[in-house]
Amino acid sequence: MLNHLRLYQQHYPNPAREIIDNATEIDVKFIATDLLKMISSMNIGTERIQQISKSLRIFSRSDKSSKTPFNIHEGIDSTLLILKHRLNATKKRPEIKLIQEYGELPLVECYPGQLNQVFMNLLANAIDALEEDNNQRQGIIRIRTEVIDDNWVAIKIANNGPGMTQEV
Repeated sequence: MLNHLRLYQQHYPNPAREIIDNATEIDVKFIATDLLKMISSMNIGTERIQQISKSLRIFSRSDKSSKTPFNIHEGIDSTLLILKHRLNATKKRPEIKLIQEYGELPLVECYPGQLNQVFMNLLANAIDALEEDNNQRQGIIRIRTEVIDDNWVAIKIANNGPGMTQEV
């Protein structure tokens, strides 16, 4: 479309007044330079919506009466995508840095919806703790997964917030 417009401008350098007025009104020069950026932004937005939709499907799996094989990393990642906006910098604190140290985990027999809710609560609490910390240092959340033995995996979620008081 832009090439077509450029051809018209090249072969008809003196358009009618109405075309000149309309081009000024709709700011053709700006649209021509910004169109590719707009399309790219729309593609990024569409991909983000697809990711969120997929994450919500993974996150909200309805639990059945029996355990189901589940990829724990998918559950953590879907939770992080839902909480991603909370990791961004705010007026009160810098961006929260996320460090993911994923080990090679097998599928785990569990109740995925309940496990995802645990991830949501732990990560939201970690973000809350970092937001309440009045220090201006960068908050860090570290997530580490590893196999302990044939029957167990470990999921460790830590942050560099102020911690809890002895009373809590």
